[in-house]
Amino acid sequence: MEARPIVIFGNIGSDAGYWYLGADGKIHHVPGWNPETMKAFKVIEENLAILERASKAQVQINEGLGKGIVGGAAA
Repeated sequence: MEARPIVIFGNIGSDAGYWYLGADGKIHHVPGWNPETMKAFKVIEENLAILERASKAQVQINEGLGKGIVGGAAA
């Protein structure tokens, strides 16, 4: 079983980084996110928002088509 590091200060995934106690018994520092990484996350977030809006639009189109088909069959 692999030993898991124990975080002793900070938040994993924060921009400040964190410190942990390694399997070697030493304290190690993991740096936080740099500005370039934060920009990349922003681009990813914006792209996901576009995909979300597109999928909602597709659902609305499909619902409209379904109603048209059902309404047309009943007429």
